[in-house]
Amino acid sequence: TAFLFFVTLPTIPVVAQSQVYNHPLLSTDAQAQIEAYFNENPEASAEHFLRDHMIVTGIRITAEGATGQSLSGVIPVRRTPIFGHIPSREPPAPQLSVGPTLQQWLDEPGIQPTGTIALSVGILPGWHSIATATHGRAIAMVQGKVHSKEDARAIRAAIIQGRKQAGIAALGPLQNAVNTLGGEVIRQAPSAGTMDIRLPASKITTLMEHPDLGRIEVTIADSDDAGHAYNVDGVKIDGRELEDLIQSTQYYNNGYFGIPDESIALVETNGHNVYKRHQGFGGRFVNCNDNGLGACGWADPAVGTAHSTAVASILLGDITNMEDPAITTDLAQRERSGIARGSLGRGFTGADFQFLSDRLFAYNDTHILTRSSSANNDPSCRGETVLSRNWNSLYEDGYALFNSAGNNGHTNPNDCVVAAPATAIGVFSVGAYVVNAADNEAIYANSDQGGNGTVSEGRHRTVIDIIAPSRFEYGYPHFAWPVDPAGTPFQYGVDWGNAATRGPAGFCCTSAATPAVAGSAALFRHWWSDVHGAAIDDPGLLYTNLLLMGDRRQEAPFANNLYQNSGFNGLWGAGKLRLRKFDMAGLDGPAIWSSGSACVDDGTVVTIDMGNMSSDVEIINAVLWWYDRRHDDGIHHDNIDLRLQRDTGGGNWQTVGKSLTKDNKERVALESPTSGFYRMRIRGKHVTADNEGCGNNSNHVYWAFVAEDSDREAWEALDDVRPYPTDPVLNPIIP
Repeated sequence: TAFLFFVTLPTIPVVAQSQVYNHPLLSTDAQAQIEAYFNENPEASAEHFLRDHMIVTGIRITAEGATGQSLSGVIPVRRTPIFGHIPSREPPAPQLSVGPTLQQWLDEPGIQPTGTIALSVGILPGWHSIATATHGRAIAMVQGKVHSKEDARAIRAAIIQGRKQAGIAALGPLQNAVNTLGGEVIRQAPSAGTMDIRLPASKITTLMEHPDLGRIEVTIADSDDAGHAYNVDGVKIDGRELEDLIQSTQYYNNGYFGIPDESIALVETNGHNVYKRHQGFGGRFVNCNDNGLGACGWADPAVGTAHSTAVASILLGDITNMEDPAITTDLAQRERSGIARGSLGRGFTGADFQFLSDRLFAYNDTHILTRSSSANNDPSCRGETVLSRNWNSLYEDGYALFNSAGNNGHTNPNDCVVAAPATAIGVFSVGAYVVNAADNEAIYANSDQGGNGTVSEGRHRTVIDIIAPSRFEYGYPHFAWPVDPAGTPFQYGVDWGNAATRGPAGFCCTSAATPAVAGSAALFRHWWSDVHGAAIDDPGLLYTNLLLMGDRRQEAPFANNLYQNSGFNGLWGAGKLRLRKFDMAGLDGPAIWSSGSACVDDGTVVTIDMGNMSSDVEIINAVLWWYDRRHDDGIHHDNIDLRLQRDTGGGNWQTVGKSLTKDNKERVALESPTSGFYRMRIRGKHVTADNEGCGNNSNHVYWAFVAEDSDREAWEALDDVRPYPTDPVLNPIIP
């Protein structure tokens, strides 16, 4: 078990209730199952137990108004072989990949600059097989090493530190080579196995011969959209309209505003500090800049950078409790408030990834990062850049990562233009839509086009995960800022807008959409943690349930207002985010919601029983998502399919929906389903992963489904929750 770096933890016989780590694996029933499993399998390890079991969270509401029945627990995995399956061939060993700018220089020597070049490099895989922090924590729970929240944090920290130490050792030979060639290492990111260096141009080809080198590229600076032309086709929306669009009101009405002792990390380009004294933050936001000594210098600018402060305002701004004495009515306060109104925020600027990683490690109170900037150095959305590698390492450390897709447009549906690190397989990529002058929701004109399912554009991934609203009117609510010539208060305090008015236009684009999704994720985490416990600390589980909340909107080749019932779209992703709260108050009974994860082997099928659907159920929606760390190194991620089946009697099951793409996520939606028993079939078509916590030729796949009525009767009090849209034209019965 070389991949485990556990600290020695004391046995804690009694833990204060507020500090108990409330995870399904620590329930009385689960502990009894664990004991019985090892009694029957004395040679088995904790990993064997996790491989053979699923951690499931869910609820069933049998009829309108009925009391919800918990479906949560730890249950055995049901696997069956695929008849006639030929074992998948192992992929070729990863080779050195070269960034596009550097490759052009190598192809055309006459254009290569002279002097010293800033480069970013990464080493080949194999330097560690450390479990993700989430999986390592699960192993520790099975081993009886976790009792409290502090234990869980300590386990996570030990795993993160173990990866960093392994990275330091593995980077040593390449660092020595850089120094020998007359270069210098500017900064290391050992957690990701990457470095930023400076090297004489004449020595680049020599360094490329180093046997450890897996990636080399010209260093590209991040950029946000602060200089973008704000000519969005549409009207501005405010915070109250944002509530309606993403359906967050149901959370606020039930006391969920974001876990108050957790910080959301906001990562911005160099020097972009948030104006933390903004009334909307109420002392809940701090800026963490590198003080040169590896610790935070707490920046408190007199005027915050407009882009970063607007992002923070959408993410967690709140003046609903009279924080701004000039705004006194409920409507006006909500118009000027953001999403995660109870969360803390910590801002980071600059390009030093390891500083970010180290500070997150030191504070150990963060589960969500949001980033509204990118680097345009991944023209085919391959997800192999050093920046993508860095962010994938954060996913492996247990963080949910939300990144703006970019604003390069979508004029060509066969040209993926999403910018790094939104192309990273461990990042949740966010596009944008606007509310146009006709009050319709339309894709933002410059929202980036994702992958089209081909290997050349996105490496079979659609890349875009979800879209959210853009063009906010009150992105920077602050009563003290001056007014324009018409007497209207400026919202940002800087001159992004028309020179004649000296004021900014609405804050738009994927930069604005991303904090709306990250804030929504914080609300969902708060609800899940309160109702179901700590399983939601797994970022893959969070991603999967957010995909379940997409409205399935479909762009061309289908007409507007039609919806996609199989797979995902390269422009809209899962569709527009419509937050759901999967409980008695948030579901339209009869309903079932369930979510979990399972190890899926090559050539096997994992079956998820969905239960008996009544004739009142009008929609079934099921999704999968999985991570594959080899994606960094140019190896195709595992290919896993999803089928939805109905029991037709006599032991026969009919496939009524399927998603057979080569994406790293799948979706099947079934409208107006026939009553009866249903199941999900997760099929390992081509699975060769060895390091995702499931053993060889097996991957850890997250799943979720919801089935419910859609009548939204008045007494159900679901006015703020739209039904899943339906369109029978896109719902064929598939034999």
